[in-house]
Amino acid sequence: MLPVVETDEQWDAVVPDESVMRPGAEALCARLGVGGLPLERFAEGSVPV
Repeated sequence: MLPVVETDEQWDAVVPDESVMRPGAEALCARLGVGGLPLERFAEGSVPV
């Protein structure tokens, strides 16, 4: 779903990248049975929840 990250620097590069995080979040939602619902990124957030 999401790329493997092994360092803080890799994590810091991946988290703000919408082209990486959104597909992973959508895939996770689909696995949890809530696919197709709108996803919203909180401006104040630091990690996906």
